[in-house]
Amino acid sequence: SDVPMNNVTVGGLTTIKQVQEVLTVINGATGIVTHDYSLGTIFYHVSPAGNFTVQLTNYPTTANIAGVVTIVLQQGSTARYATALSVNGATTTLKQFNGSVPNVRANKTDIQSITIYNVNGTINATSQVSTFG
Repeated sequence: SDVPMNNVTVGGLTTIKQVQEVLTVINGATGIVTHDYSLGTIFYHVSPAGNFTVQLTNYPTTANIAGVVTIVLQQGSTARYATALSVNGATTTLKQFNGSVPNVRANKTDIQSITIYNVNGTINATSQVSTFG
């Protein structure tokens, strides 16, 4: 039977055979879109209606930790992506790869990987997009 565990810290070498993560589906994203970190870290966007801000809620506030949020963008006829980030209500600069607008593609699947790192209590974030299909 399953045993629920929350907030587990493991030190040393950890070997895991399989891992599955919860996928949160979001339709027609535009504007400010809530992404609840406590529900998982992978968000599947179906036909985003406009570029949007990732409003990340329930992100851990511990200093000197890092995490990755994956934004899957199932593009429609106009390609869109996350242009900004808010973490627990605080606006954070989302630094794009090479400092430029990502090359998202219409009618393709783009994966936007956002790395969030808390350095001594200051949240920083970088973003990189890869296109598939």
